[in-house]
Amino acid sequence: FQQSCIATATASNNAAAAAGPTTQQLQQQLQQGHMALEAAVILLESVLPSMCDPGVMSSDGQGLKTGLTGLLQQLMALRFSDPLLVTLHARGLEAFSKFIAISPDLLVPLLTASFECMAAIPLGQSGQLPPPAKVTLRWKEEAMARLSMSKVMLNVAKEAPTAFLPHLEALVSKTQQLWDAGQLREGEKVALHEGLMAAVSACDVTLQHQLLQWLLRPVHGKWSDSRWLAHLESPGAFAGEYMQHKVENGNITILSNQQRWSLHHELQLFERILRRTPPKDTAAAATQQQQPGQLQQSSQQQQQQQQHPFTPHMEW
Repeated sequence: FQQSCIATATASNNAAAAAGPTTQQLQQQLQQGHMALEAAVILLESVLPSMCDPGVMSSDGQGLKTGLTGLLQQLMALRFSDPLLVTLHARGLEAFSKFIAISPDLLVPLLTASFECMAAIPLGQSGQLPPPAKVTLRWKEEAMARLSMSKVMLNVAKEAPTAFLPHLEALVSKTQQLWDAGQLREGEKVALHEGLMAAVSACDVTLQHQLLQWLLRPVHGKWSDSRWLAHLESPGAFAGEYMQHKVENGNITILSNQQRWSLHHELQLFERILRRTPPKDTAAAATQQQQPGQLQQSSQQQQQQQQHPFTPHMEW
């Protein structure tokens, strides 16, 4: 059943990619592909959590594990360009989150596939720029598909956080590399950062401090600058920076898109970090799970263990 659904989705995606203007026949074929892949994903989401239960795995562990590994590898090999198929594909990859906790060696191939699937939908402009003033329905669908793929890391990290620990430095570097190259949008970057925080939310507080310091360093540098602080001195100063506008023929056009877009995602990053940062008592009780290749421990580890990871950033 799964293979049949995947084949139908792949055929519809290939037909859409090769065709010119969308015809009624092509639209029907795409809808069939959407329904087929959605059926396969719903089945995976329904049965995989119970199949990955330790009790079930212990009864026929190796046979079941081999079968699920093959199915996941088949999913990871797929590449779609149709936005809805990409969104459904992301859900299919996320359905294996509990399986990654059992087979952590599959984490890197899964995340690599998610990055490649996201890149399969081109941005059209640098991801660091705000969206165009007017966007099409296709643009919105593609943006949502890319965002869905960027959230795969987060949803897998919720179920298999320890699988991420040997790879944190590489993931941090990968995220920064994509951002510097303009290959990530602001929202996608925030989703990846939230995934990193979810991966360390249940482990050593020192590691949480180090990751949080890296995530917030760019915002800290900006918000500590006297020129930026000057925009907060009065409502007029704030409006002058973030609500610039022009009037032409009686029409008012709001400018400052770049400034507002950046501020929105900076605040969103704070909200997501706080959401993924455990309370003080939970963080203090977390056991150390560091492994070779992780971020290095700080010399102030003992002091950091006694405070919430966000505490050092409260002042600024």
